[in-house]
Amino acid sequence: MKKSLIALAVAGTFAAPAFANVTVSGAMRLDVQNVSGIADKDTGSDGKGLHVNNNNSVITVSGSEDIGGGMKAGFSLTAGIPLTTTTTTAVSRQNQFLSLSGNFGQVRLGVHDSLSTVAGRSVDLFGNQSAGDSRTLTNVSSGMMDARGNDVIAYISPSFNGVTVALAHANMNTGEAADGGKINMAKLSYTNGPLSLAAVHQATDSTGSTNEKDLRVVGSYTMGDTRLVALYDNISNANGSDSADSKTWGVGAAHKMGPITLKAQYYAYDKKNNTTADANMWAVGADYSLSKRTTLMAAYSAVTNKSDATMGGGAAKVPGADTLNVVAGEDPKRFSIGVQHTF
Repeated sequence: MKKSLIALAVAGTFAAPAFANVTVSGAMRLDVQNVSGIADKDTGSDGKGLHVNNNNSVITVSGSEDIGGGMKAGFSLTAGIPLTTTTTTAVSRQNQFLSLSGNFGQVRLGVHDSLSTVAGRSVDLFGNQSAGDSRTLTNVSSGMMDARGNDVIAYISPSFNGVTVALAHANMNTGEAADGGKINMAKLSYTNGPLSLAAVHQATDSTGSTNEKDLRVVGSYTMGDTRLVALYDNISNANGSDSADSKTWGVGAAHKMGPITLKAQYYAYDKKNNTTADANMWAVGADYSLSKRTTLMAAYSAVTNKSDATMGGGAAKVPGADTLNVVAGEDPKRFSIGVQHTF
């Protein structure tokens, strides 16, 4: 539940606040997971056992204000909550942007997820869980295919009979384009009742991943209490070489029964020029809503790696989750029980 705040209440006694409507929202996500099969069983050092994970706990401050002419100015500042006593672990920066909205659509400036990330998150039934997150297999390139960009300028069009266009340009690290390269993105979306489709094309230009390109297509369809989802991703010239080209596809389904949601998904990774580096993952789980804001979650995932593959060692860019080494050819398995509370 979002809680409305009186922005700059004291100052507002004498002058109007900077933004008329300011809210604070966020989520706390924690789970306990048991891990096995991530390293050579003969070494006795495979890191198996219990781990407590912070799965992208965040806090967001956002606001908007009518500025006349049918336009609104807005902002959103999201920070990851580290939930650790380690002094070297800083609050992680996440989406942070100013926006201007009107009949023309919306323009955003700041730090923002790539359009591929936005599309992938929309169809991941295990997003921000240490077991089953689709980024276990999709986050494989050196560019920004499943990442967040700096110096972002983005445009999101109004909906034209369900069709929306988004365009974005970003730099790839904390420096300017000359330091870390750039990425250009375009997204075409269509939503009509229970059907939602999106296609994203991204292209990077940098020393580390010259001309890397990504095409991602996602879709979902809701039938009553059942939701079906799918993703296809094709990366070419990954890491600046066609030797790392890959494609990934996934499907999933979720069914709601009162407070319980049962879900399952399957993802397969194909490294085009090395079949011994292929991998797949399947995951099953259940969510139980204790209230509108609190959900219990249980999940099990299993990754199958071919002889040169090392997938499944981490929580695939879920901030705060443990990252563990996987010996090539091993098959990581994770069972997690956790809780999410939104506010």
